[in-house]
Amino acid sequence: GTQYRENGYKRDPNDISDVNLFPCAASPLNPAATCTARTGALSFNGALSNYDLTQDVYAVFAELSLPITSSLQAQVAVRYEEYGGGIGDTTDPKLALRWQVADFLALRGSVSTTFRAPPATQTEPGSFVASAFTPAAGGYKPFRTNSNPELKPETATAFNVGAIVNVGGFRGSVDYWSFDFKD
Repeated sequence: GTQYRENGYKRDPNDISDVNLFPCAASPLNPAATCTARTGALSFNGALSNYDLTQDVYAVFAELSLPITSSLQAQVAVRYEEYGGGIGDTTDPKLALRWQVADFLALRGSVSTTFRAPPATQTEPGSFVASAFTPAAGGYKPFRTNSNPELKPETATAFNVGAIVNVGGFRGSVDYWSFDFKD
């Protein structure tokens, strides 16, 4: 299969929240005021800036189910994604096996890799402002997260094993998962 998706992020704050129009608390009353920090006019919401960001992602993928024997089945898959810009591309394979040991018991397992690209709001120059409850301040305070154009995608190797039991009216499963994340 193939896939195209466009991830879009747009923010258009109202005038009083726009850091470019009102860079500090004094600016609504005195637009010529010199600001030592661009904190915005409103202390609760923080300063916001406009952005309209898009990220085009192209992918191709394939999946194949292979009956090895009447009781053993394999699934093989691969996905290639191209993010462009400084994000790059990735190829992520997957192998899964399911063995029907007996009518009442099946064992399964898989190993794969994953890739998660950072959104454009985290890599484009600028910052993101949000409000959160801060116990030390006794209320909601804005905080600023600065973007990082050098931010790398998150990758992981995933592994799982499990069993399915189906006896009489009982059906249950137990599984173990492991994810080894990097970046």
